[in-house]
Order: sequence, then C-alpha cells, then structure tokens
Amino acid sequence: MENKAVVIANRTAEGISVIDIQVYNANGRLLARPTKRLIDSINDLPLLDREKVKSAVSQQYGIPMKNVTLSF
Repeated sequence: MENKAVVIANRTAEGISVIDIQVYNANGRLLARPTKRLIDSINDLPLLDREKVKSAVSQQYGIPMKNVTLSF
C-alpha cells in the first residue's frame, strides 16, 4: 500500500489556503508534518486550486496525486 496525505485547507476569495498537511503510511501512522516554509510556498502559487495543491504535495512527498485528499 502507498502513503497518503491529507491537506487541511480553507477556501478564500483568492482560492484555497493550505493550513496543514499530514502524511500517513499504509497503516495509518503519521509520518511527516510540513514546515511553515512548505505551506507558505504552496500558498504563494498563483490561482491555487485543488489540482495545484495536490500536485505540489505529490511532488514534495512522492505520493501519487490520487492519494492526496483535501479537507475543508
């Protein structure tokens, strides 16, 4: 089984604002937490939408985009 990521975010007038990212292994154990710098770099992307958030998290943690979930 593959790792999964849950992105906690808010909807804003400018798009999406990422608050936290939690990466879990196949057993549901928390593996990684993001740095403030990572969250800020994702939030700095222009016209941030679901696909851009998933892509950024996927690239950062090496997780397939299908295993990245957004929670509002």
